[in-house]
Amino acid sequence: EEGRRVGVDLRVRTAVQWIERTADGYRLDTDIGPVATTSLVIATGGLSIPTLGATGFGYDVARQFGHEVLPTRAGLVPFI
Repeated sequence: EEGRRVGVDLRVRTAVQWIERTADGYRLDTDIGPVATTSLVIATGGLSIPTLGATGFGYDVARQFGHEVLPTRAGLVPFI
């Protein structure tokens, strides 16, 4: 609700194929078409349980923009 109050455009269940930095912010190529924005928040899960849809997307974006990503290791173990 706070986000809506200040004009946040929230996109969920939208696959992002590519993110590009532009002079005005960011351009995203998504499965619903291109999206342009002045700021961007990426909220992703980790790699802990791929069967629930977890991917390395957040790590890929961090690498794309020059961040160092440390090697991952198991931190959570699901009960089966």
